[in-house]
Amino acid sequence: MIDLKQNVQYVKTVGPTKAASLNELNIYTLGDLLTYYPREYEDRSKVKKIAELIEGEDTAIEATVVSEVIVNQIRKNMTVLKAVVEDDTRKMYNYLV
Repeated sequence: MIDLKQNVQYVKTVGPTKAASLNELNIYTLGDLLTYYPREYEDRSKVKKIAELIEGEDTAIEATVVSEVIVNQIRKNMTVLKAVVEDDTRKMYNYLV
């Protein structure tokens, strides 16, 4: 059984130097490490229906692509995909980056 109260320094490949860096992020135990989320963390586990979407809100949907996917290369390292998607509530013209 893993002890979540174990000092992070004793996790394989961490050691005292990395542990000091983790301590600056308030990560002292293995439990702290497992529950640490980056500042820009997005929880994509909450999926909404298309009919429930609110304009400007960042969220995840589960839908089926029902049209041809159009690929546009805007610039190097940026591609925009366009497609019509639908779920059991609505269809929507979707832009995927």
